Amino acid sequence: MTQQDTSDVWKFPCQMTFKVMTVAREGIDTDVISAIQQHLPGDYSPVINPSRKGNYYSISIPLTFMTKAQVDAVYQSVHAVDGVKIIL
Repeated sequence: MTQQDTSDVWKFPCQMTFKVMTVAREGIDTDVISAIQQHLPGDYSPVINPSRKGNYYSISIPLTFMTKAQVDAVYQSVHAVDGVKIIL
């Protein structure tokens, strides 16, 4: 299988809701926001929904990306946060 060029799929600026599934721990939302702010400075108000048993959080943050490089950098930084399980 060959890798396809997907550069024409992205149209910038690109607004999207960035979703992160994490373990439920105090301050994880702040850690996720700090990782995002390294590449997209700004004030963010995440929406946090706990799982039914309260073991996990779903964190949703609306973001505006200007380049594909920003998308990649934010995904990598957030993935490195302790407790992050899945990024959508």
